[in-house]
Amino acid sequence: MKAKRLWLSSVVVIIAATLLALHFTGNAQIAVFPDVEAEGALVVSVDEAEVELRALGLDIIDLSLDFPPDFGHDQILVTVTNILAEDAVVLGEGIGSIQRDGTCLSFTVSAVPDCLCSITIDVPPKDNPDDFRFIVMGDSQGITEGLEEIIGDANSLRPLFVAHCGDLVPSGTEEQYETFIETMDGLDVPFFTVLGNHDIKNNGEETYTSSLAPPYYSFTYGDFRFIFLDSSELGIDEEQYSWLEGELQGDEREFVFLHVPPFDPVTGEKHSFSSPEDANRFMQLMSDGGVEAVFCGHIHVFNETVIDGVTYVITGGAGAPLYAPEDEGGFHHYVVVHVSESGCEIEVVPIEVQPSPLQLVVKGKTGGILTLGLDDLANMDTVEGDGKFQNFYGNWKQQGVYQGVLISDLVALVGGMGEGDELVIVGMDGYQERYSYSNVYPDGGWYEREGDMVLAYSFDGELVPGWGGGYRVAFLPLDGGYSNDDCAATSAEGQGWNLYESAGARWVRNVVLIEVVSH
Repeated sequence: MKAKRLWLSSVVVIIAATLLALHFTGNAQIAVFPDVEAEGALVVSVDEAEVELRALGLDIIDLSLDFPPDFGHDQILVTVTNILAEDAVVLGEGIGSIQRDGTCLSFTVSAVPDCLCSITIDVPPKDNPDDFRFIVMGDSQGITEGLEEIIGDANSLRPLFVAHCGDLVPSGTEEQYETFIETMDGLDVPFFTVLGNHDIKNNGEETYTSSLAPPYYSFTYGDFRFIFLDSSELGIDEEQYSWLEGELQGDEREFVFLHVPPFDPVTGEKHSFSSPEDANRFMQLMSDGGVEAVFCGHIHVFNETVIDGVTYVITGGAGAPLYAPEDEGGFHHYVVVHVSESGCEIEVVPIEVQPSPLQLVVKGKTGGILTLGLDDLANMDTVEGDGKFQNFYGNWKQQGVYQGVLISDLVALVGGMGEGDELVIVGMDGYQERYSYSNVYPDGGWYEREGDMVLAYSFDGELVPGWGGGYRVAFLPLDGGYSNDDCAATSAEGQGWNLYESAGARWVRNVVLIEVVSH
């Protein structure tokens, strides 16, 4: 068996026998499950009829099934997903009825009560294991449009595997993970993931580790080692460093995958490891360990930088809103890595992704950047009130009850706003409005005219995207109406009414960007 296994998959994953009461005609019959130990795979589920595993690499899986004395079935079905099923060799006693379907392998195992059954699933390397390709992407954040395009390209290219550098989902809910996994089921090759900072929200790490992978792990393929790390807390913890140092002791060519990069080539030091000391330690370890390439996401751009002989690739363009102009790497994309005996070549492949009405980017003037989804906004303090606005012709529009979050609370998430700053709010179609400090933090006179400045995500009880497509700026004064006179009274020089005489123009629709800029 190949040396130096992954962190959690090298540690035996044990699912203890579980008791489930089943009632028939007043008599309780107990369902008895086998104990399952797996190395090289994640145990996803166990019951009396089936064991489901998810492969965590391209090499060997060692599986043991310990059937209790009172196990009541002649056989059990073993299903292994995320595996090169056509190449897999299943070894062990009592194996029967092997089925192969793309990346899914299933087989039956004869169940002998009070007996331990050992099975090895081997996936030998291809004919030329020193010449292959794999795909890397990052930061899809629930935008299935980007994922589907990459999956289609991957199914045509047939790489060895696909790697995702984190922020698989917007905010870590079970429903979001289900959508991600269902989308990725369309892939014809295995895929491997790391945790991003968005993925761990709302207890998302628990969903991730029970369905996709442990926080960090590795596998070998021929003379290559692929290492997947957890940087979801904006760095690497001490326990992981200890494990990583051991992983880098071998003679294999090494590739490392994580979400947050140690440095930020786009916005300075604001979107990388939170500790400069941690970043320096990590990069020194990559250099000392002879790592060939490090792949990261987190920053929604493409960037390739070589430091101390290590190639660092930032590929955060799988669908989430972009962080930079196109000429600075701000375009949606994925990368194809061609590995050969002479090294590796990085090919950038652009994709077309339309902005999502449910993804909001908030930028601070000193480089702080956040991407928020509807779940994130709904978890913030809520503001609700009656509202309507006058248009250019003096007609009242959009009367109803608005629910959302204060714009000032969103600005606070990225460092706040000074009295000399402006706030730029941009819609999906590129329309934008500029607002003063006094709009965001109105004093008594301005507050009476404009009320709360809100990013609304609900209108008369209907959430976006069902209402209006996306988020909307709304001013909610106490009298329930933001008139043209109110707009004129609350527009700073060079803004709002002074450019276009309409209160409705300030109610930006389908908001995708809120940015604090120096005036």
